[in-house]
Amino acid sequence: MRDPSPFRAILDRENAIFAEHDYDTYHFNRYDYVIRKCLTYRPSPTTTVLDVGRSTLTLKLCQHYRRVTSLGFPLTSEEKEASARLMAASTAMLDHLEFDLNDSRMVDRLDRDGKFDLIVFAETIEHLVAPPECALNFLKSLLVSDGIIICQTPNAVALHKRIKILCGYNPYERLRINSLEPGHIREYTKLELIEIGQSVRLQVIEHEYRDYFGGEGSKIRRMSIAASKAISSVIPSLSRGQTIIYRKANDE
Repeated sequence: MRDPSPFRAILDRENAIFAEHDYDTYHFNRYDYVIRKCLTYRPSPTTTVLDVGRSTLTLKLCQHYRRVTSLGFPLTSEEKEASARLMAASTAMLDHLEFDLNDSRMVDRLDRDGKFDLIVFAETIEHLVAPPECALNFLKSLLVSDGIIICQTPNAVALHKRIKILCGYNPYERLRINSLEPGHIREYTKLELIEIGQSVRLQVIEHEYRDYFGGEGSKIRRMSIAASKAISSVIPSLSRGQTIIYRKANDE
């Protein structure tokens, strides 16, 4: 029987686009960048790590740290199988906490006793409908007294987005039908990320613009990305990506 939903075709198209996107290839350099930052600030293998979301990055963190916990939606069967294979071949311990950060106003929903030395909050904040202040305040509550949060997110004012606006195009995607792949709800600037952190008493210890995303696609797209990277190497604030690192205020 034909699906009567008027949104079926839209959902099918969204799923097809997501299936064609090679996420790990696009984010390969970003993974390495995150790992380097983690090891710079928390080099000890005994560091307790929380990775918001479950991805290849989570498994890469297990190569350096003995105890890693992911946080997010319930794991798929494929993710559980990947975790089982990792556990069989590694001495690392990998756990998962089921929690939707969009519920971060209700901290007591997460039944958790332990705290973390390091929280990796990478390419997630832009997908949330909850206020970013709530998400960061919630994650801060999971930190030890000297813990840090490494937050990555696209640069809302990157060069290619400014060019699109000048040409009359909206550089931001529309809200998606698929709630499990919600897309980018809201992107942020450097100043916004600093202000959001300060509002929940998080100190900024580093911020860096960096274009660590891939450049796959058509010839025109590859050429455009190469030009964008060349320009942003001279003017970093035009880069596609940014990373900000927070820690708790000294008096907390």
